[in-house]
Order: sequence, then C-alpha cells, then structure tokens
Amino acid sequence: MSVFNLDDVSSNVEDWLKILNRYNDDVDDDNIWESARGLSDEIPEFNNIYQELIMMKIVRHFANEVGVNVSDLDFETYTNCQDSSLTIEGNTIHDEEDYDNAIEEYRERLDDRDAEEDDEDEYNWNDEDE
Repeated sequence: MSVFNLDDVSSNVEDWLKILNRYNDDVDDDNIWESARGLSDEIPEFNNIYQELIMMKIVRHFANEVGVNVSDLDFETYTNCQDSSLTIEGNTIHDEEDYDNAIEEYRERLDDRDAEEDDEDEYNWNDEDE
C-alpha cells in the first residue's frame, strides 16, 4: 500500500501494472520520492510521477523484448492524471493484449527489414559476379 493517494490516475494503470508484473517489476514509494526530488520547488503531482514511471518501465521492457534501445523506439507518454496514455510504435497500450500485439507487430517489421536487407545484399553480390 502506498503512502500516496494514487486514485487520480488513468483507468489503464491496473492493466499497465499487470505488464510490469510479468517482469517482476513495479513502482514503489521510493521510486516516486526519488523522481519527485528532481522536480521543481512546487508540490509535485504524485499521481503523474507514478504513471510516468510505470509507462517508462513498460517502454524499457518493450525495448528489451524486441532487442533495441529505448532511443530506437517511437513512443509517447502523456501524463495528466486520469487522462494519461502510452503509445509505442503507433500502438496505444491499454492492456497486456495491446502490449503483446505491439511487440508482435514490431518484430514482424524487424523481420521484414532484415529480409529486405538480405535481398539487397544478395543483389549486390550478384552484381559483383558479372
């Protein structure tokens, strides 16, 4: 149980936490406090810090799953209490199914890119033989 009142959050938070649970990962009060310390002198919105931490952990796990760096991904986190959202590679992530579909779609795109590169390499080798 958190010492923070974390009720003013997206309806997706419980499902996002299920994604983190797969990786035995979570966000605890210490994580929230540490992030809040780095902010301005104003009173931080703990709900938003909590959600941002969850979303960024999901993005990091996604990157690990597909074998890329976080910086290689096109993702967007929007944090505004109940109106918060997470999009990875054009896919809005509401729950585990969305997350799994986004991973599968990304892997398929990677496979297609690899196949195209292999075709280009084969074409270039054939040109050199002539």
